[in-house]
Amino acid sequence: MEEKKINRNIIFSVVAVLLLVVVVAGATYAYFSATASTAQQTIKTAEIDVAFVDGEILRATNVIPIQPSEISAKATELPFTLTNNGQKATTTTISLTELTIDGELKDSYFKWRLLENDVAISEGDFIGVSGERLIDTLTIPADGVERDYKLLVWLQDNNENQNHMQNKSLSARVTVESIIKQDLYEEEGVNAPELADGMIPVVYNETTDTWVKADLKSEWYNYSNKKWANAVTVTEETRNKYISAGAGTNILMDDINGMWVWIPRYKYKISENIGSSSAVTSPGQIDVIFEEGITTTGVDESKYRAEITAEGTNANYYTHPAFRDGSIAYDETAYDAGGWNYELTGIWFSKFEASTSTTACYDALTGNTNYKDGGNVELCLDVDPIIKPDVKNVRFQSVSTEFLTSLKFSGGNLLDNGLVSYEGSSMYGLDGTTVSHMAKSTEWGAVAYLAYSQYGLGNKEIYINNSGYKTEETYGYYTGRSGGNVGGSTPINGTYTNQTSTLLYTPGGFYSYNDYLINYGETNYDINVNTKVAGKGTGASTSGTIYGVYDMSGGAWDYTMGNYGGYTGKTNYKDNSGFNGIYSDGTSKTDGVPMPEDKFYDHYKALSTNGIITKDLAILGDATWEGMNWYQDFATDGIEEKFDGEYPFIVHGGKVYHDVRTGLFGTNGNTGGAYTHNSFRVVLIP
Repeated sequence: MEEKKINRNIIFSVVAVLLLVVVVAGATYAYFSATASTAQQTIKTAEIDVAFVDGEILRATNVIPIQPSEISAKATELPFTLTNNGQKATTTTISLTELTIDGELKDSYFKWRLLENDVAISEGDFIGVSGERLIDTLTIPADGVERDYKLLVWLQDNNENQNHMQNKSLSARVTVESIIKQDLYEEEGVNAPELADGMIPVVYNETTDTWVKADLKSEWYNYSNKKWANAVTVTEETRNKYISAGAGTNILMDDINGMWVWIPRYKYKISENIGSSSAVTSPGQIDVIFEEGITTTGVDESKYRAEITAEGTNANYYTHPAFRDGSIAYDETAYDAGGWNYELTGIWFSKFEASTSTTACYDALTGNTNYKDGGNVELCLDVDPIIKPDVKNVRFQSVSTEFLTSLKFSGGNLLDNGLVSYEGSSMYGLDGTTVSHMAKSTEWGAVAYLAYSQYGLGNKEIYINNSGYKTEETYGYYTGRSGGNVGGSTPINGTYTNQTSTLLYTPGGFYSYNDYLINYGETNYDINVNTKVAGKGTGASTSGTIYGVYDMSGGAWDYTMGNYGGYTGKTNYKDNSGFNGIYSDGTSKTDGVPMPEDKFYDHYKALSTNGIITKDLAILGDATWEGMNWYQDFATDGIEEKFDGEYPFIVHGGKVYHDVRTGLFGTNGNTGGAYTHNSFRVVLIP
């Protein structure tokens, strides 16, 4: 794949705005009416002329339910034009800002649609919206052509009583923001990383073994060469220094509090060995094609699923659901097939499992205080998370606590109704427009499938993180560590020739993420700076290079936000997620944490009677059924492993002492409780 430099991502000027007010009728079966001034309003943003045809304010009253066939005639309509009279192409973002909406209208039947020259180009609803709703991002060429757009808003008839939505309203500013681009590096055909405010792009300096600030005009990523884009967040005290620093500046690991890897939007094809019922020791490579912007070029979900043969072969490409708008991409069941609440160009995935800078919890991670009586669980209930290598991952958290911990990166608050509001975080430098959340099962899958593609390891199995425990009183679980081989392959005496032990793991693991040997037997399991063996640490990365994601095999099981049937786990404290929902015995838990809105977790609605995830019941792209039994990894086969009302949360990767069964397609069900061997990942959506 070729690389090129193009213009992108520097804002020169903004903003054209128009006030939109929509009120649902107080009486049923009235008709749409809109009042607006007739004077044309023209605002110039950068090189874009924006003309709101019907004036600055659009008010829609007496909004009633309509049928899909009536949308073009009866939906509230906001027409405007965009014309680029400049010399360079621009990116124009259309969004609803300062948005106020009654909760009853956050419904899959209260919808919007954007038309370009009378052709629908994007569509969605207002579920999960808080303050702002992105409508679309358009590239407008510098050709002087006037382009016609219409934003439609309507309430769709669901053939049921919708009176609870009467007298409810939405108001927002329709904001058209024009962006002129500068000459920055971009790889051909790959969505460029979207750096949120506070994120610093980095590359690894092999000479000094340090991360340095990247030059955005040079090749700071190249997926064809397995150099995935990396970025960091840093402490509040050092942030201004690094943001204003020049390219090539060393960024000290002590100053980093988050490390992130960009996973660009793509479609994939698995040609063979899909859903295997027996071990597949050498599966084929997953074929990945990156998609540009938010364009969807894969077949629809039903076609992809239906045309997988009984022999596990397939000829179609499917756009990975982690990047899709789950509210419209599938059917009225919305998020059952994965997805966010708008189309994504990519996601930032935590480079390592989560850890913490909270001393009391971190110190507790060494031992195994009896969690049945509180102990470490109490110490780790409220911690400040970090993402970095060579530190102990945070454990002893239930799934609900892990979810709340993940929100902290961008100041998220889970409300009683399940919605999440973001205020931004001075600790990490991310503002309230960046969404941090606990990784979903499909988001884990997006990383796993890219790993086993031509842009990652191909069909070479990932190395295990063999940092675990020595005794029940001495735990390691260090992030970014490696056994220097796949699970079950190399014992201690095969790496440390002066030792006789045949154990396959130690508290510190054998190698660090950057290929340095770990000192054997020392209390802190530090790096031996005098011994570096190329590939031994980076083999545990999804790219096979230092630029990939680590801790995806071994170490601790990674909980994900993938839930079966609204179940919350068992009735006892230890074996429960902490979320409100259905106990495994069928009774209800109501004194816990509210389950978040739909976009934050994958919905598994039905399973076979013995807890097997099958073709008809799987969520495609989630690294469960499609890659079942690849490399002999754990599989929810209903025998030793299962996923059901007692074990309703998906875990991935396997824990250290599962040896050969750890891996990217290792998966199981778990209660959601706080355990010694479970950690989690974090995702950012800028």
